[in-house]
Amino acid sequence: MKVINLELEKARKEIVSLKNAILGYQGEINVLREKLTHKANYNSSMTREQYKAIRTKLQYSQDEFANLLGIDKMSVSRHERGERAISNTLSILIDRIYQDEK
Repeated sequence: MKVINLELEKARKEIVSLKNAILGYQGEINVLREKLTHKANYNSSMTREQYKAIRTKLQYSQDEFANLLGIDKMSVSRHERGERAISNTLSILIDRIYQDEK
């Protein structure tokens, strides 16, 4: 019985140690997530020239690109003419698509 209690105590200590390690990793993940969010919020938006160059390099029509991005065709046209700013979120999405498809 004493051996079983010692083993249980050892297992409990191991569980506490693992929980603390997990909490530590979660803390590190949150710090990295915050850094990435901060960086994404301060990156300058993509230029209209970059936007159009990526679309044409990937051989998408404006309509196809709009569907891919979840926006309407007029928004793509306005982005390319410089009539509408390209948000950081959209810039990140386009960059991700470009990286995946090139």
